[in-house]
Amino acid sequence: MAHVRQQLRDAVVALLSGLPTTGARVTGNRALPLAKSASPSLTVRTLSERSTDISQDGTQERVIALRVDVTGKDATEALVSDMLDDSAAEVETRLANDPSIGGLAHSCEYRSAELSIDGSGEKILGTLALTFDVTLYTKRTAPQSAL
Repeated sequence: MAHVRQQLRDAVVALLSGLPTTGARVTGNRALPLAKSASPSLTVRTLSERSTDISQDGTQERVIALRVDVTGKDATEALVSDMLDDSAAEVETRLANDPSIGGLAHSCEYRSAELSIDGSGEKILGTLALTFDVTLYTKRTAPQSAL
């Protein structure tokens, strides 16, 4: 069975698939350039993890920094910014409506957003990085099994 970080990425990809602005254009850990037909799209990453032993039986609380990158291209910076914000609203709403992410997590809390814009290509490329803290529990001896 996969580590809970991989399970979390897979569960979030499934949860976010089918949103109105991005449809099925949702991947985990994509490092390839954005295809012309894939705008806007979502990429799900787990950036870091903090773990604390919370009991003598080896139960751990894990807080995973989950990032959802909303990426899109358009003719102007204003159009890109609006597209990214529309998609971000859908992502935030979907995760707020299922903070357990299908029963895997204890909670999912929105933390921040960071925008980057690149106008050096034929179209304006923008990425809005949304960060969430996802808390889940495992046993120290079984990092692949959420409690």
